[in-house]
Amino acid sequence: MLSSQHELESTRMEMAEIGRSMGSSFNQHASNSMEMEKNDDDVELQRAAIERLPTFTRLRTSLADHKILSDCKEEQGKTPVDVTKLGDLERRVFIEKLIIKIEDDNRRLLQKLKERIEKVGLELPTVEVRFQNLSVEAECRVVHGDPLPSLWNTIKNIFFVMINTIGKSEGNKIQILKDVSGIIKPSRLTLLLGPPGCGKTTLLQALAGKLNQSLKVTGEISYNGYKFNEFVPQKTSAYISQQDMHISEMTVRETLDFSARCQGTGSRADIMKEINRREKQAGIIPEADIDTYMKAISVEGLKRTLQTDYILKILGLDTCADTIVGDAMNIGISGGEKKRLTTGEMIVGPTRVLFMDEISNGLDSSTTFQIVTCLQQLTHITDSTILVSLLQPAPETFDLFDDIILMAEGKFAYHGPRGYVLEFFEHCGFKCPPRKGVADFLQEVVSKKDQAQYWYHKHLPYSYVSVDKFVHKFQEFHVGQKLGDELSRKFNKSESHKNSVSFSIYSLRKWELLKACLDREWLLMKRNSFVYVFKSAQLVVIALITMTMFIRTQMKIDAIHANFYMGSLFYALVRLLTIGFEELAMTVTRNPIFYKQRDFYFYPAWACSLPSIILKVPISMLDAFMWTAITYYVIGYSPEPERFFRQFLLLFFLHQVSTSLFRLIASLVRDPPLAASCGLLSMLVMFLFGGFLIPFTSLPAWLQWGFWISPLAYAEIGVSVNEFLSPRWQQILSSNTTLGHQVLKNRGLNFSDNFYWVSVGALLGFWIIFNVGFTLALTYLRSPGSSQTVISHEQLSYFKGRDDLSNVTEEKELCSVDILESAVETKTTGEKLHVNSDLILFIITGMLLPFEPITLTFENVQYFVDTPKLILMKRGGLMIYSGELGQHSSKLIEYFEGIPGVTKVKENCNPATWMLEVTNPSAEAQLGLDFAHHYKKSSLCQKIKELVKELSLPAQGSKELCFSTLFEQNGWEQFKACLWKQHLTYWRSPKYNLVRLMNIIISSLLLGALLWQKGQKIDGEQDFLNVLGAMYIFQQTIGISNCASVIPFIAKERYIVYRERFAGMYSSWAYSFAQVVIEIPYSFVQAALFSAITYTAINLYWSAYKIFMYFYTMFCTMLFFNYFGMLLASLTPTYQVASVCSNFSYTMFNLFAGFLIPGPKIPKWWIWVYWICPTAWSLKGLLTSQYGDIEEETIVNGERQAINVFLESHYGYRYTDLPVVAIVLLAFPLFFAFAFACAISKLNFQKR
Repeated sequence: MLSSQHELESTRMEMAEIGRSMGSSFNQHASNSMEMEKNDDDVELQRAAIERLPTFTRLRTSLADHKILSDCKEEQGKTPVDVTKLGDLERRVFIEKLIIKIEDDNRRLLQKLKERIEKVGLELPTVEVRFQNLSVEAECRVVHGDPLPSLWNTIKNIFFVMINTIGKSEGNKIQILKDVSGIIKPSRLTLLLGPPGCGKTTLLQALAGKLNQSLKVTGEISYNGYKFNEFVPQKTSAYISQQDMHISEMTVRETLDFSARCQGTGSRADIMKEINRREKQAGIIPEADIDTYMKAISVEGLKRTLQTDYILKILGLDTCADTIVGDAMNIGISGGEKKRLTTGEMIVGPTRVLFMDEISNGLDSSTTFQIVTCLQQLTHITDSTILVSLLQPAPETFDLFDDIILMAEGKFAYHGPRGYVLEFFEHCGFKCPPRKGVADFLQEVVSKKDQAQYWYHKHLPYSYVSVDKFVHKFQEFHVGQKLGDELSRKFNKSESHKNSVSFSIYSLRKWELLKACLDREWLLMKRNSFVYVFKSAQLVVIALITMTMFIRTQMKIDAIHANFYMGSLFYALVRLLTIGFEELAMTVTRNPIFYKQRDFYFYPAWACSLPSIILKVPISMLDAFMWTAITYYVIGYSPEPERFFRQFLLLFFLHQVSTSLFRLIASLVRDPPLAASCGLLSMLVMFLFGGFLIPFTSLPAWLQWGFWISPLAYAEIGVSVNEFLSPRWQQILSSNTTLGHQVLKNRGLNFSDNFYWVSVGALLGFWIIFNVGFTLALTYLRSPGSSQTVISHEQLSYFKGRDDLSNVTEEKELCSVDILESAVETKTTGEKLHVNSDLILFIITGMLLPFEPITLTFENVQYFVDTPKLILMKRGGLMIYSGELGQHSSKLIEYFEGIPGVTKVKENCNPATWMLEVTNPSAEAQLGLDFAHHYKKSSLCQKIKELVKELSLPAQGSKELCFSTLFEQNGWEQFKACLWKQHLTYWRSPKYNLVRLMNIIISSLLLGALLWQKGQKIDGEQDFLNVLGAMYIFQQTIGISNCASVIPFIAKERYIVYRERFAGMYSSWAYSFAQVVIEIPYSFVQAALFSAITYTAINLYWSAYKIFMYFYTMFCTMLFFNYFGMLLASLTPTYQVASVCSNFSYTMFNLFAGFLIPGPKIPKWWIWVYWICPTAWSLKGLLTSQYGDIEEETIVNGERQAINVFLESHYGYRYTDLPVVAIVLLAFPLFFAFAFACAISKLNFQKR
């Protein structure tokens, strides 16, 4: 009984414990349920609050998970967010959690987008691209002889062009596309195949409306039935070029953000608005993350957009998103990443028609497969229209395409579904071998060289099947007949979506486009802040030097020192004028990117030019103020404050005119060396007509108009009247005129004080004209690189011969396989028919090769293949595999398949493609595995380490490897090879060398016209000063022109030198001396042209010694300026920095040349600079050789004085010093040449 009670009590206790446990569990469950219900209620309340918002705000507000926005797994619930205010981290985390495994998650995302759109009864716009009888002809220029752009050929071509222009001869034409027709359908991914040169790029550009206007296009292209003149094809479609042109200073993310901002959102905003309205009516609750994504990519004008992060992720650029693009010197992203960036730059926009040209160049097969997979998903799910050109796609990539277009010789050999392409060629008698890639087979079967191997009717004779026969046979094939039927039925425009094609040129409003370009320009200025700070620092240093050269304690208020005041004012103008020259270098390097984006209708030209103009105004103001503030009172100009500010205003406007002028030149002349030469030539003209070197009254009457069109002349008038009409210069002279008026009269600047404001107005007018010209040039000039095709007569004959041969073969029918199989077989005999293969080649191509065919026989050949090994690395330089491949890559496959979670290799899959696919970053993220860490822990890695340790010790009895030289060839052979290469480079660079020669001819003619027959007519001090001033500015400007044009040439050449030197091809000394030597003949020709033109025109004193010294001085001057430019290019990291440094050097050459202040008058603390200044010795050589022994008298300061005495007393030039001058002139180029060689040898500015 007690036992029973005890058991009952025990049972009661257990039941109570169970009850308490159940109660606790129930309470916890109830608590969780209540919390979930509370969260759901909160979400409903938040969603209801969002629905009550105004439409504009509602379309920018969404509910997002706390986990996504805060990157926290513990925080639950959702919160309303403004999608336009998502931060960089929030956008990145959102995309990373939305897309983990790129292929699968991207497909899932696109499917959800489409499901949401279809759920409310909407459809995405689709575009069908049709083209019928499309032909493209290029007018080519036929040259006599070799079509290479050598100096001689360029001169001949110019001569023949002039003759043909006079004779109005018709040009020759080459047909690129020949009567092609087809349809690029939406929701079907189309592959464009064909050998290089078959016309693929031309077809893509034609369909995208991007063809050069010089090409003649016939036929019809339509989008949804709309012809090109009825809409804007450049905004409806996007052409993705083979060339990767991006601004090197911008990061990958910034490049895509700018592109997305300019391209806008298309119809996304309208679609999102309609979806939101219909969902609200139907009570449909969208998925939070999909709603956030769709709203975020529907807002236009954002500086940063979620679409950029999405494109970065699917293209695998998220790991380098914040890396600059870079260039050859400042290395940024890799070549493959640049190719993906080029693709992303266009697909980040709303365009639904894509024409993609060789997007796989520089990419591995796995990356190409991943990108094409995303394109396939974009095509199939969102009904996009995409045509992709690939050269050699892997089999896995090839299988992703729905349709194939096979091109050859500008024609379509096949255009239809991928599944029928092999059937078509089997119908023609050609079969793809079992282990042959279909893409490779297709490109080889239309090639005459490779076609025969695929002929599978071995019992029937083979004969070459031309492309025209394939075209004819395809028209009879059922796929070709179906295509013809579809083309015969016109597209019904009424069936197309209203937003399928674009009728507006630009995506954003004008103000939005201007803001986008303004933001980018400001960003680039910040990235190039070093250049601007360096320029300003240089300006301060030069101002300090200038004020100590013209210091007021050395200056007096009299007629003699008035010349020094005038010289200091002229030097200030020269400095503010030349400081704008760096704008030319910056503009010309960005021109290609501008033209690409302009032609894509990212923005109009004015939207790009206005930011460049506006943002340079504060810099001009700062530079002008710093110069005026430092120099004005120290030099001792008139102390009135208003005259200080008036000089500052003139210098500011002159600086603005200078930058505007050089921007205009850079937009007109897009080649850097050519632009530099044209810029310096324009400066020479302004200097000669500026009114200081040669006064207005001394100019020939028929050239005085040049004074009134020179901006420098108005600046000279303004600063002169501002200074010399001030109260302190109003001393009355014996001639009953003031000292200031007399000084102005002597200089031909005798204008009233009111003319200061005329000068300001004239400079403002020049600024407007130059900036308007800059904008017009950007608007209407064609992009560089679209010049006329140049071929030789032999090449033209080949093209015409090929076309004639095609016309002949068109008459012959291609027999079908059935007919061939039923043909009567001929009996073979033992006799062989010998045909001269050279004769066949001549008949087909019109060319005869200078060799005979030979036969090679091999006996007892042993072929040995070592076991192949593989080193596989991932980003960051980490190794993930190193070892043997094994037969059919068995060991590699065994290693990776042994890692848990790795997808097994499929049958007939390329192991290389599989290997890259299973080890890419998205696969690592999905597996939660670091392959590099796994490899370090593997036995394979330990085995490799042991092998390395074993092989690192030399074998017993072995000798240390020792090479007598680092290079295969000795120094002399290296020098000869480099000299040969440099000779070809210079000979084939007419834009560089021919322009230099034309520049020297034009400048010499101009100098000769200004000083016509005045060399021996020295009637007064001013006549001599005219000759002196013209010689001074000429040797400065021509030398600087050579220096400025050689800098970009050497800067570009340096990239190649670094690479070839690293490869051990030659030493840097061999290249340097070859570069030095190759400049000598061109400088010799320049000096000879200068001497022959100017010596005769000016009529200097005739004697063999004087002529020789005149030529010798200019020859050495040309050389040391060339070598100095080469030295600057080798000492600086970029062309822009070299331009800034060169400008400082030019200023010093100008200041210490001995003209503005003669040598004997230079302060003693700066006289050492005068003696080491090359231009001072050049000027001394030119003038002393001509006038140093002339004892004829002239009037100087009202007294008669011999010319040679005046030279010696005023300038310190002695005729007996000429031998020393000759030696020093030779020493300068030798020094600069040696310094250039040392710099090339020791410095390397390539960096990451």
